[in-house]
Amino acid sequence: MSREEKKIILLSALGGISLWIVDAFIDTLFFGGVSFVDSLLFDMSFHELYFRMLFLVAFLVFGILISRIMARRRHADKELQEAFTKLADEKARTEAVLGAIGDGISIQSTDFRILYQNQAHKAMVGEHQGEYCYQAYSKLDEVCPGCPVNLSFQDGQSHSQEKNLTGSEDRSIEITASPLKDVSGQMIAGIELVRDITDRKRAEMLLRESEKTLHTIADTAKDAIIMMDDEGKIVFWNPAAEQIFGHLAHEALGTELHLLIAPPSYHNAYQKGFQQYRQTGEGSVLGRTVELQALRKNGTEFPVEISLSTIQIKGRWFSTGIIRDITSRKQSEEKVKLFSGAIEEAMDGVQIIDLNGYILYSNKAVEELYGYSQMELVGRHVNTMNVDPDFASSVIVPCIRTEGRWSGEIMVQHKNGSEFPVWLSTALIKNDQDEPIAMIGIIRDVTERKRVENELRDHRERLLDLVDDRTVELTAANDRLKREIAEREKVEGDLLRAQKLESLGILAGGIAHDFNNLLASVMGNVSLAKLDIPPADRAHRHLAEAEQASLRARDLTQQLLTFSKGGTPVKTVASLAELIRESAGFALRGSRVRHELHLPDDLWLVEADEAQMTQVINNLLINADQAMPEGGAISISCENVRLKAHEIPPLDAGKYILVTITDRGTGIPKEHLDKVFDPYFTTKQRGSGLGLAVTYSIINNHGGHITLASTLGKGTTFRLYLPATDKKLLPARVEAETITTGQGRVLVMDDEETIRTTMRDILVRLGYEVAFAEDGAEAIELYANAMDKRGTPFDAVIMDLTIAGGMGGREAVKKLIEIDPKVKAIVSSGYSKDPVMAEYKQFGFSGVIAKPFRIKDLSEVVHRVINGPAS
Repeated sequence: MSREEKKIILLSALGGISLWIVDAFIDTLFFGGVSFVDSLLFDMSFHELYFRMLFLVAFLVFGILISRIMARRRHADKELQEAFTKLADEKARTEAVLGAIGDGISIQSTDFRILYQNQAHKAMVGEHQGEYCYQAYSKLDEVCPGCPVNLSFQDGQSHSQEKNLTGSEDRSIEITASPLKDVSGQMIAGIELVRDITDRKRAEMLLRESEKTLHTIADTAKDAIIMMDDEGKIVFWNPAAEQIFGHLAHEALGTELHLLIAPPSYHNAYQKGFQQYRQTGEGSVLGRTVELQALRKNGTEFPVEISLSTIQIKGRWFSTGIIRDITSRKQSEEKVKLFSGAIEEAMDGVQIIDLNGYILYSNKAVEELYGYSQMELVGRHVNTMNVDPDFASSVIVPCIRTEGRWSGEIMVQHKNGSEFPVWLSTALIKNDQDEPIAMIGIIRDVTERKRVENELRDHRERLLDLVDDRTVELTAANDRLKREIAEREKVEGDLLRAQKLESLGILAGGIAHDFNNLLASVMGNVSLAKLDIPPADRAHRHLAEAEQASLRARDLTQQLLTFSKGGTPVKTVASLAELIRESAGFALRGSRVRHELHLPDDLWLVEADEAQMTQVINNLLINADQAMPEGGAISISCENVRLKAHEIPPLDAGKYILVTITDRGTGIPKEHLDKVFDPYFTTKQRGSGLGLAVTYSIINNHGGHITLASTLGKGTTFRLYLPATDKKLLPARVEAETITTGQGRVLVMDDEETIRTTMRDILVRLGYEVAFAEDGAEAIELYANAMDKRGTPFDAVIMDLTIAGGMGGREAVKKLIEIDPKVKAIVSSGYSKDPVMAEYKQFGFSGVIAKPFRIKDLSEVVHRVINGPAS
């Protein structure tokens, strides 16, 4: 019993007792003679006692009843409160679940009033609780046509509908409606689920597009594409398969593959392999490319190349085959064999090479040239027999791909390791469809021709020896030398034209190298002769003029060398305006085209390799000159520009000089504009296609950028952006004609006798003791002997970079460093653009002297190297 119940019973008992006391007080007051205590406790009639007890018990019973009623009410209130709490919790959980669902959910009454929306539904269509759905969603005055909720109200079933979300044409939704019934089965509302299916629709569209793309690929493929199921029946047959095998798709689909395209001789092997494939999805030819015979509809067999792969779909194995008809290729191989037999006895070497550079055939002459048997040559890559293994892939093959043929001289290697020169003429072999299928190379040993050329060079050098004894006739000797060079150039030019040699860079480099060797002897002897004649003598003046002429000839060779594919820029501060003035005159010499210069006086300076910049201007002007065969004017202008970031990608912001070169020539076709800077791309009948590629590389190496614009029939404009510099231009240095003498032993290594003789006379005149070597091997032997205690070591070694048929300076200096790490070596060469000449210290040399040189230059280099530290 609770405290409240006890309190009510106690109050009820007190009420009964209070009534007892009141009755006793009334009896005492109105019926006197009895005291209050007696009336209360002792002196009372049976009737009074009965009523007093009756009232007391009544009050107690009433109190107990009231306490029990209140207890039951409190218990009911508690149970009701607990029910409300559970109901609230359940409602919260239900709303949390509905709110967490990604799909929109709403409940609508039977008159289409919105009773409930979850958060996803509100996010999709907005909050419209209490509104009619057709007014809230569609702004209509009646139920929407085809409304799935209305359909559910009509038949009690679930209904779905897809539509675009109102106000957003690019979003699609799916609406699913179901009736909501009470426990009696009476329909009381409708529940609507709204799902955003935009991504699914996009995925379905992408899938359809992907399937369309795959069908397009299969329909346009030149190879047959066939798919077979695990029962061996054809389930896919593309148009190429129809063309190759002769069966139309409706004829092939559902037919067993081997019965349709496999010759009868393959059927047994096919059945064995098919059983393994059906069980495991594996087979001996799966995942491989094999050559087999196939059967056409007309019954003829033909060779094919087959690539097979498998895929498992829903537990079933499917096999896809890509089949190529190689009949033409096989016929071409047969033709190659027939052609090989026809040229087997040719005097020149003849090779047939596949498009990847592997030898298919070599005749007997090739065997005699290289020393390999035909069996050793077949399957061998042509690069393995070239001294430079990268030359074919970097020069010959690209030229053949663009022009269809290539001719030139290369160094090759005999089986015994010896090297010799050959003249190679190679071209593409094409089939009846004008498709390249192989390459043919005709090889001629030019060792004898080179011997004749060497004799011619020796003859010219003997003529030059007369200069030492005939100073008075020096001018005439120079004239004869020029005539000899001109004759040689004419002979070599005729020979090169006959053999279709178009590599101007190799020719220019070779002539410059030989010319510099000749000039080295001329300038050395002239300088020696000047030392023997007083400056006041008239002959001394003539010798000085001859020396200056030789220096100008040396400058000419440097200009020629810019046409070779020169390397890393050696930058100096230079005036671009002066470079353009000098280059324009040289490049257009003898041309019908004139140039118009627009060069401001305040043009900024650049930091550049002057030789390479000259080559850039030459290449662009020669290109413009060739575009105007009828003559005309080339406009060359420069201006200072300040570029902002990203204004001319990929250039950074800063100061630049803009060079604009415009011709009024034939222009470049639009389809060729993206290829003009590609190596070996050219549309001319002659030319290597390297000029603009070299130009592009040089500009990039200088941190610049080059662009072009061209209109067919109107002309072409090239724009060059070169970084400007704030550095100052150093004034030209005037050198005094002083000669530095010295002491010590010097070893001279050169294969040219005239050079050795001239070097000896100069070095002895300077005070040095001189010894000679004709090649690197002899120089190494002399140096090692001198290192012995019995000999006197050499203080310096002067070595020619290139020795014909022997070890040159580049290889020899490595051996000398092994013998003497402190060796002081000077590299000398007539080809000043060689990387060794530019970075001689990286190759172990302490000094460099380029041919031709003056006595002053040689004296300073030798003196500096002998008295300085080793490299």
